[in-house]
Amino acid sequence: MLCSVARELMSLDLDGELPPAQVADLRIHMQGCLACQQYRDAMERVAMLLAEPAGAVPPAGFVGRVMGRIQDKSGITEGQPCEG
Repeated sequence: MLCSVARELMSLDLDGELPPAQVADLRIHMQGCLACQQYRDAMERVAMLLAEPAGAVPPAGFVGRVMGRIQDKSGITEGQPCEG
C-alpha cells in the first residue's frame, strides 16, 4: 500500500468509517512503515485536542450582555417580528 493511500484511509479509520478489510490492510502497512505510524500518532493527538472542551469559560452573564449590546445596536428586540 502506498503511504498516500494509507494516510487517506487513516482519516476514515479514525472516524470509524473504514470497512474491516481495509482496516486490516491499513494495519499491515503501518506495522512496517514508521512514517505512517508517526502520521497516525499525530492525527490521534490532533483528534484528542479537538475533542477536549475549550479551556475558557465565559463569565456569568457574558452571553446576556453580548446579546443586549447586539439588540441595542440593531434596534431589534427579542420576539419582534421581522419585516423582511
